[in-house]
Order: sequence, then structure tokens, then C-alpha cells
Amino acid sequence: MDIEVIGRIRPSVRGEGHHSLNIAGNHRITSNDGQTFSFQPLFRQDATNYDVYAKVLEPLIDLFIAGFNVSLLLFGESGSGKSYTMAGDSLNKAGIVPLAIDGCFNKLLDLQDKPREEGGLCDAHRRGGKDD
Repeated sequence: MDIEVIGRIRPSVRGEGHHSLNIAGNHRITSNDGQTFSFQPLFRQDATNYDVYAKVLEPLIDLFIAGFNVSLLLFGESGSGKSYTMAGDSLNKAGIVPLAIDGCFNKLLDLQDKPREEGGLCDAHRRGGKDD
């Protein structure tokens, strides 16, 4: 079982002042008190929800469609951007959940359209999900 820890730094909110994190490369941050944290990957303040979806969730959807169990867990302190990341704030800024649902159905439709000899969804369904 692989477990990856992904970090996303939200932009500073007006009145907060400058954030107290020093970003070192694409995987490591250091706080002003010297604590270091590593992530695979680390998304900076300018990353969009789609960036997070494409890098983290899209590969999980591929595994899910292939029959593997997958899971995603978000946690953080109040106001850290969990709800925004999950749900987004409008149709133009969809969260990773609506993007994942859309991506899952699009991938299933693509599989359904594949010819039988390519091992598409219809072929697997006709054979009861078994490989010949």
C-alpha cells in the first residue's frame, strides 16, 4: 500500500501578513522556527484545483477504473482551504471532487467506445469481467 502526503499552501489572506513558510524546491517547506516538512508533491500558492486534480487525483481514478481501491483524505486547520479544494467556489473554479466525478465518467465513456478487441468496457462486461 502506497501512502503519499501531498501539501498545498494557500495564499495569505488579507490582514494575515506574510506567511511563515520557506519553500525549498518542489517537496520541502521549512517554518520560521526551523521545522521541516516533506511532501510528494508540494503545491505552491498559485496552484489551481485543476493542478491538484491532474497531478494527484487523475492517476487514482485510473487505478479505480482498473479495479483497485483508492482513497483520498484531506485534513488541515480551520480556514486552510479544505472545502475550497474539495468543492471549489463556482463552475469556473471547480473543486477536485466535481473534477474527479467528471473525469471518472469521461474515462468510462472512453472505455465504452473502445472496440472489443482492445478490451473496452463492453467487452469486459460481456465476459463477466474475466480475461480470456
